[in-house]
Amino acid sequence: MDTAIDKQYKILNYLNQNLINFDLETIYDQLFEYSRSNGKSHVNGVLRTALQRSFQRINNEFEPEVLLALNFPIFLENITPNAKTLMIIAKDSIPHIDDIYITNYKKNSLKNEIGFITPFGIIDDWIRPTFLERENIGFFNFLNSEYNLYITDIIKIGFKLPKRENWTNSNYIATDCNFDITEINKDFCKIVSKEIEIIKPDAIITIGNEARNTLLKINEKNFKKNQKVLYWKDSLQMYQWNSNIPIVASPHISSSGEDEKFKILNNPKNKDLFAVYNNEKLAKIILNEVSEILF
Repeated sequence: MDTAIDKQYKILNYLNQNLINFDLETIYDQLFEYSRSNGKSHVNGVLRTALQRSFQRINNEFEPEVLLALNFPIFLENITPNAKTLMIIAKDSIPHIDDIYITNYKKNSLKNEIGFITPFGIIDDWIRPTFLERENIGFFNFLNSEYNLYITDIIKIGFKLPKRENWTNSNYIATDCNFDITEINKDFCKIVSKEIEIIKPDAIITIGNEARNTLLKINEKNFKKNQKVLYWKDSLQMYQWNSNIPIVASPHISSSGEDEKFKILNNPKNKDLFAVYNNEKLAKIILNEVSEILF
């Protein structure tokens, strides 16, 4: 059976061949060092020409003023041997412009480069976190207390567009470019499918509508399994990947999912779950749901 390290190497090798051609182990090492340095170290950018396959079109079509970043997956191991694995799939928002490139010491050259970020700023300061970071850290800490976590972004490539001397966030290429992205979307779908194949999660957790909807579309395309997307009520939603891996769908943990999230948090059956932050309580609700499915 593959260890977490074995799976990470397989993921890196696949991303190297199908997303960006670079020594990704070095990038992961730099991300790890950055997480321990309170922002004093840096992570190298990579020339956009290193993008692979259809993603080269992004480099060819987008102007240099568009800043690009890869949202890299993270594997968090549980301390318990043989712990089960949850795969967390989200469409993460892009951080502030000063945080996209944690190589900021040479910003000017980054117009021709692509930088690196991690889902939900998970490598940021866990010792002196901001309020939002405390919300996110609590969410992942609770899930990681019982399971291995593989956290990935459904889209992978984030970018910011210049607009009247400010920046507008985006990481959904379809609405912000002027060229046919059919082939690019196919390659995105292949990457997510390969991640699931390599990680072999015991359950998949989607965070937010777009991650859920996109994953169900990929599932239908791959396995001819059409699952109707449900409206949010006061419970998590249940689907399946290829009829054998449970999918637990949750509202987004950011402010964009507040209305749907509060319906679930305020469900009377969850009233006895105590947590300091809302996202911690949501994580406890997910843990209860997963426990019922897997045991």
